[in-house]
Amino acid sequence: MEPTEGIKVVQDQEDQDVSLSSSLSASEAVTSTLTKSKSCSSVKEAQQALPSILDGTFFRIISVDGNCVKAKCKHCVNSEIKGQLDHTSNFLTHLKRLHPKLLSSYDEHKKKTQSLKRQASSSLTTDSTHYAPTKTTKISAFVKPAIVSQQQIDTLITNYIVEEMRPLATVEKPAFKNLVKGLAPYASIMSRKTLGKRLDEKYSSMIECVKKNFNETDYVCTTADIWTCNNKSYLGMTVHWIEKDDLSRKSAALAFRRITGTHTFDVIAEMISDVHSSFDLPTGKITCTVTDNGSNFVKAFKTFTNQGHTSDSEFVPCATISNATATVFGFEDDAMQTNSVETDEDHISSQDLDNILTEGTESNVYLPPHQKCCSHTLNLIATTDAEKACTDPEISESNYKRLYRSSLAKCSVLWNSVSRSSKASDAVHEICDKQIMRPNATRWNSQFDAIKRLIELKDKLGMVCDELKLPRLQLNEWNFLQEYISILSPVAQALDVLQGEKDCYFGIILPTIISVEKKLITLSRTKLVSTFPLATAILRGLQNRFIDILSLNEAANKYIIATICHPTFKLRCIRSGERERCKRIFIDAVLEQKLVQFASERHETVDSVVCLPQSQSVFFVFEEDVQVHEGSNKIQVECCQYIDDIDSSLTSLNKYPHVKLTFIKYNCSLPSSAPVERMFSTAGQIETPRRNLLSDSAFEKLLLLKCNRNIQ
Repeated sequence: MEPTEGIKVVQDQEDQDVSLSSSLSASEAVTSTLTKSKSCSSVKEAQQALPSILDGTFFRIISVDGNCVKAKCKHCVNSEIKGQLDHTSNFLTHLKRLHPKLLSSYDEHKKKTQSLKRQASSSLTTDSTHYAPTKTTKISAFVKPAIVSQQQIDTLITNYIVEEMRPLATVEKPAFKNLVKGLAPYASIMSRKTLGKRLDEKYSSMIECVKKNFNETDYVCTTADIWTCNNKSYLGMTVHWIEKDDLSRKSAALAFRRITGTHTFDVIAEMISDVHSSFDLPTGKITCTVTDNGSNFVKAFKTFTNQGHTSDSEFVPCATISNATATVFGFEDDAMQTNSVETDEDHISSQDLDNILTEGTESNVYLPPHQKCCSHTLNLIATTDAEKACTDPEISESNYKRLYRSSLAKCSVLWNSVSRSSKASDAVHEICDKQIMRPNATRWNSQFDAIKRLIELKDKLGMVCDELKLPRLQLNEWNFLQEYISILSPVAQALDVLQGEKDCYFGIILPTIISVEKKLITLSRTKLVSTFPLATAILRGLQNRFIDILSLNEAANKYIIATICHPTFKLRCIRSGERERCKRIFIDAVLEQKLVQFASERHETVDSVVCLPQSQSVFFVFEEDVQVHEGSNKIQVECCQYIDDIDSSLTSLNKYPHVKLTFIKYNCSLPSSAPVERMFSTAGQIETPRRNLLSDSAFEKLLLLKCNRNIQ
């Protein structure tokens, strides 16, 4: 639209109280916007630049936000139209559709304003030396292009290569050079070698930023998994922690290193330990490392975890401390003394001194505690354990096996036909207006989703089978699939919950597994026509693989503490008969965390005061500090108040500082290793067959820069 000149927007008295972003009137807001954006050098020019359709004759401006404008039609009731100052087609379209009789009036008004504008333009020519338009000027003509510095251009090019995962040779492509030169003719485009140096600098800066975040947090959790692509294997690792201020989940990619040779447990353990060491992460700071249930990962952590070393942050019970102290000073209990008396010369054996001195120096590999991926365990339940419904003679039934095999066989034929033939795929889309999902061999829930999609298209699937000349599913087979989906729905929903990352905490595992068990028990008690063996097999698999959690034994203490620390759950999902015991476990964990904090603060205080030489100070044994007993009572009261609090939001933890610290420690871990598998998806877009010359180190840098682009 053509801008007008010398026309002010006059608001009625009833519109004086309209709230604008700058607390000005509508006309003043438009004038201020155009002037601040430097599109007009004066208020008079800004008033001229106002489009004729928005000068108050047909529309009344009610708000202005930058170039965006909202106006109300003066000939309608409660009609607000949004548009832009330099593109007013929305307002003209409104007149054409709802007020066609006003178009002639608008044309006359437009001609009049154009005439006034030309007169004002001639006067501006004499008044201003820097601005002298000789013809009709649109608002865009007032906008002076911003000059982008060479440093900004280099940064934008580097960010583009990283975020879009483009090859480094892109900067030397003629099309890319033409694009940059067309946007900034004065720009100098960096070479591929220069781009590589800038990526190295950006990578180093990112690593330092990640380490800085680690220094500001007390606990982190890592995930690890192995990925193979283009006949190459890589170990991927991610790290996760909880911010102390807002309890938000933060994540970063740690490493993506090439593995050569066999993926044995010692190779995996050495690489994981090396990654932790490269980021200065002690095992005491890592709550656990989450991996799948692969035997090589399990053996690696079983062999190299702890190694007889107690982490600095691990609380040692009083009894253990007493025994250790007694051993140091030569005092042992009766049983230990008896064993020492019974020792005779026959038990003395000789050893090579060189072996003794070199023992324990062969390996410096130490791994944090291991946590098996709960999503992978549920995946095994839905596949391996579900197969027992057909193979286990105790629960299998001939009717179930017949329907299971016939139904899945017909579904597989349909999936294969659609995936292998474009003609079949087009026929499905034409009939159903949707595509049929095909299961993925590595993800069980993809089969669940694929069967669920078939049930959604049940009414049209018969026509699809006839068109493709495939056997139809019979009524009893449809009923079987519906029961199959209903039984496995709790497992599929649990997988979606546990595979989260941003709002997923370790304390969600126990409520999820208990809820799945209750739902499966309820389903097994209903009248199932043909899938009772499946419900039994799934329930048995769940109870066998999660026996610690479902029985709430001592091995489940970390799950109990993490769950009670979470304000959403607390004691709600724990059986009534176990609540008092679990509450005691939770309070002891909070007290333990306080003792660790107190010991750390006291150690710093003692170290700052010169009292006795180290050789003398270790001799004395002091009574327990009175402050510990006084603080324990306050902490117990705090824990009880927290449990009774009805507020289930995470922000409620700010009222209970000691519970908050315990939450950060026990909920830092993730339930699954899904985040590292998401990193594999990004890696697949970089490691393509056409980029087979990309070195392993460059590949890792590009991937980590992409995944950690938001780390600050």
